[in-house]
Amino acid sequence: MQVTQLASGECHDPNIAAALACLKGKGLAPPEVCEAHALLARMLVMLRLTAPEGEPATAAARQLVASQCGEPGWPQLLAAHDAARQEITNWWASIRDRSQ
Repeated sequence: MQVTQLASGECHDPNIAAALACLKGKGLAPPEVCEAHALLARMLVMLRLTAPEGEPATAAARQLVASQCGEPGWPQLLAAHDAARQEITNWWASIRDRSQ
């Protein structure tokens, strides 16, 4: 995101979600990246809340995290997590390809 911000001179907002929405609105970021960021941010917050010391999540905590992230269960959340990471990877690859 920062590479795109610096290269374009656009969307310098300290709020990552707002900056991504701005980049998306200007056609500088794919829409999927905003959704991916939202999921990864929700997961980060929920995992910190349910396992503050970094211990493995209990079954109940995993279900809570999944439901708060909009998924019916832990396996589906892990699949959504993998898909979100792939969207970020794809965007970064496209940025790198343009800069080389």
